[in-house]
Amino acid sequence: MHRRYTQRLLTLIVSLILLSTGYTSKAQYFGRNKVQYEKFKFKLLKTPHFDIYNYMENDTVIRKFADLSERWYYRHRNVLEHRFDNKNPIMIYNNHSDFSQTTLSSENIGQGTGGVTEGYRGRVFMPFFEANSQTDHVLGHELVHAFQYDILKTADSLSLYNIQNLPLWMVEGMAEYLSLGRKDSHTAMWMRDAVVSKDFPSLRDLTTTNKYFPYRYGQAFWAYVAGVWGDTVVKPLFVNTAKFGYQMAVDSTLGYEEKVMSNMWKTRTIENYKPFMQDTIALVGKKLIRQEDLGEMNISPVLSPDGNFVTFFSEKNLFSIDLFLADVRTGRVIRKLSSQAEKLHVDDYNYIQDAGTWSPDGTKYAYIVMIKGKSVLVIVDVRSGRTLEEIKIHSLPYFSNPSWSPDGQKMLITAMIEGKSDLFIYNIQNKKVRRLTNDYYSEFHGSWSHDGKTIVFSSDRGSDTELAKLKFGSYKICLLNVETGIVEVLNFFPGANNFNAQFSANDKKVFFLSNADGLRNLYEYNIDTKEINKLTKYFTGISGITEDAPAFSVSGKNDLIAYCLFRHGDYNLYKAAADEFPKFKVDPQVTDFTASLLPPFDLPKESVLSKNLENISIPYKDADYLKAPYRPKFSLVTVAQSGVGVGYNSQYGTGVAGGIGFLFGDILDRNQLYAVAQVNGEIYDIGGGVTYLNRAGRVNWGVGVSHTPYFSAYYGNPSYTDASETIVEYPFYKQRTFVEELALYTYYPISQTLRWELNTSFNHYSYRIDKFSDYYDAATGYYLGQNRTKMDSKALGFTPFDLVTVQGAYVGDNSQFGLTAPVKGQRFRFQIGQTMGTYNFTSATVDYRRYLYFKPWTVAFRGMYYGRYGKTEDLRALYPVYLGYDQLIRGYNSNSLYDNFSPDGKTGVDPNDLLGDHMAVANFEVRFPLTGPEKLSKIKSGFLFSDLAFFVDGGLAWSKGQDVQFSWQHVPGTASPIVSSGITLRINLFGYAVIEPYYAIPFQRYNPKPYFGLFISGGGW
Repeated sequence: MHRRYTQRLLTLIVSLILLSTGYTSKAQYFGRNKVQYEKFKFKLLKTPHFDIYNYMENDTVIRKFADLSERWYYRHRNVLEHRFDNKNPIMIYNNHSDFSQTTLSSENIGQGTGGVTEGYRGRVFMPFFEANSQTDHVLGHELVHAFQYDILKTADSLSLYNIQNLPLWMVEGMAEYLSLGRKDSHTAMWMRDAVVSKDFPSLRDLTTTNKYFPYRYGQAFWAYVAGVWGDTVVKPLFVNTAKFGYQMAVDSTLGYEEKVMSNMWKTRTIENYKPFMQDTIALVGKKLIRQEDLGEMNISPVLSPDGNFVTFFSEKNLFSIDLFLADVRTGRVIRKLSSQAEKLHVDDYNYIQDAGTWSPDGTKYAYIVMIKGKSVLVIVDVRSGRTLEEIKIHSLPYFSNPSWSPDGQKMLITAMIEGKSDLFIYNIQNKKVRRLTNDYYSEFHGSWSHDGKTIVFSSDRGSDTELAKLKFGSYKICLLNVETGIVEVLNFFPGANNFNAQFSANDKKVFFLSNADGLRNLYEYNIDTKEINKLTKYFTGISGITEDAPAFSVSGKNDLIAYCLFRHGDYNLYKAAADEFPKFKVDPQVTDFTASLLPPFDLPKESVLSKNLENISIPYKDADYLKAPYRPKFSLVTVAQSGVGVGYNSQYGTGVAGGIGFLFGDILDRNQLYAVAQVNGEIYDIGGGVTYLNRAGRVNWGVGVSHTPYFSAYYGNPSYTDASETIVEYPFYKQRTFVEELALYTYYPISQTLRWELNTSFNHYSYRIDKFSDYYDAATGYYLGQNRTKMDSKALGFTPFDLVTVQGAYVGDNSQFGLTAPVKGQRFRFQIGQTMGTYNFTSATVDYRRYLYFKPWTVAFRGMYYGRYGKTEDLRALYPVYLGYDQLIRGYNSNSLYDNFSPDGKTGVDPNDLLGDHMAVANFEVRFPLTGPEKLSKIKSGFLFSDLAFFVDGGLAWSKGQDVQFSWQHVPGTASPIVSSGITLRINLFGYAVIEPYYAIPFQRYNPKPYFGLFISGGGW
């Protein structure tokens, strides 16, 4: 840390070892937090094929989950003809909020993720869901992935690296097909939409673009292949694709080229679905929201009690799902009621399975968010958008589907306790909770009658559900008497799923959605006469993102209906009064699920999968399961190496380069150990480090020790070795700076967007300097030889020293990332540090960044200050702060400043003017997405993602005691601002880095002329 280092004529940084110490605060200057709000007390249930890690107190529920796991094992084994050699770990969480806190993933898990399976150890982790069938399906889906990974790891000529040959649609589609089969009204809706939209993809389209949802189209493809060739073809096609890629695998396994196979699949799908187009009707009603206020996904409409306003979720701003309020009459969006990008303390919105609810007087609106790992009921004033109250129900950590009672005093909710869902009433006035149901059936989508006496909801209770055998039947509409608690099951449409039920204005009818005809239509049930009318006959369907998501709303005296229609790949909102819909009387006991099948309809007589899914037998008994405590222990997770090489150079001699890293961890990844070693030159250039990280609780902490050599080289001045001046010495110096560090760090996340950091490091710096002297005859220039000498580094001014640094920071980041840089939200970091030891000083950092999105433009601001405070002699011993990096101010790097002074030397920028103890930077950019996905960019591209930005950069560096001059003309040797402006292009290098060429005008240079620069970063600021 000596200033003379900057004065050398030539500095060659030959090797700089970067020790991967896992998590450190330095490694994440910004970024969202992975939060463990609670420390779950895991225990273990051992079954014949699984180790199930859980923290559930209800022993019955976890044993039933074990039964489901073993049943799926036998189902998948029969189709894939594969067995596990070792027990597969499964981690089950009590609800989705707990699941989002898992330590098994370093990424934040949103509402769109139902489960995860990772490859190295085959771990499956997932939550319980409100619907029993959903829990069963996600478990079956994830265990298909466990089989896929195990096949890759154990089959001949395969390894986990072959996963790169498998398209996502093939992997996820296979998991959907083997866990759901070919009868799936939701996927069938997507396929019918592809037919009517005349936008049916080829296999190449599925592989090379992200336009088509891989789960739905992949499932349909596998259903077609298995329907034509039989389920026994599933494994060979999967294995051959892993080996050779999908094109060669389709050709060799199925006997057709990819184009031919795509056309066969498309033709059969059109042939099977086209007849259903004949018995359809035109769209009923008008668009609910005007076109300029719509996104491509507009879901969960909820009408106000008087029918004048509506709320809905939309991604109209592309980078987040926000809650909007609109005028029903004009379709104009009035305001944004809530946005995750604007609320730093909110972790997530349940926009997929949930909607909100209006107060009876229409002045307030309530919706559910996740804050600190718990469900929170947020009540806002509709007119102002101001949050009135955030309600935590302490006895109910996870709840959904709120419905405001007609008297305005109570809230009906579905809550999950110990892995099962029930209905509850929360009294807003006295804060008391009343439990309405207490059973193992699923209950959700609860809604009040207008007289407050009855609640209508969906449940799997009924004769086709056998809980003892874990047979989950269809979802039926149920009526609950609020006073007595008696539940009446409306047994119509056997085998159909009926959702989203709501009362008419006079409480004599119930509107609901059903797939009774194999499609997804709106129905009307008369409570007195028991008659049912079909109100729509749509070829696609009324639906949310998932089959059981809320998709329509009824309100007002005339029963105004707002509904979400899936059409042309988008979710669109429409409105119509109930009497505008035609009424087609239907038989309540007749269903036809042909339209919900995935082609081909002419199924083979013998289907292994169909028999599997119909088989509900449990292969083991409770006696086959063993409970055990969870004891964490380290095991090797992975080994990574950077290769090994040996080289020789006449100047540097023989050198070796290579590195290796080890990652150890327990099965829950609560304890991790990173070890890395690397050599890049001689034996002195060996570096390494070991870091331990503990993520078991709310506070993440770690300790690391490392030895890091930094190597530099420079030439000295030639000199004569003797008085007669006959021999000339040309010295070359190789300097190594050794840094030994012991680091302690803690990380306390307040939420996913806010955190505190506290870090302490103990560092010892030492040096080794070797002098290589080349000798020449002064008269003839003849080379005489070379000599190597170890120099006394202290005599040269390089004295070993020790530092202890303590840093604390408050960090926030809720920004949304675009193609190459953030486009929405804000980031900030306020940090203070104290360094003690040989040198003593205090450092301070203030860094604030704001991103305003005006589709498609982003206006970005950054203001940053960094400074050191201490004694002058200590500050002068340190490397100075440097303002000229392109990441701070473009156009003032060392190349740009070469020979930029005026003839009289009074104008221009000296590189030393950009050094100091303090630095202030301000940046302004207007960003425009140039190439990338069609939804985001001006020019569509499937592989080249880039942004164009116009910028203005400015900054100032100064030292302690130095006067600052605020003038446009910069005088060499003074501290005054520098400013540049220009245009930059950021190019995303496939997610590994961002390359940024720019064209800038550095105004403070003498005779400023445009300068072209280029640098690589991890993304725009």
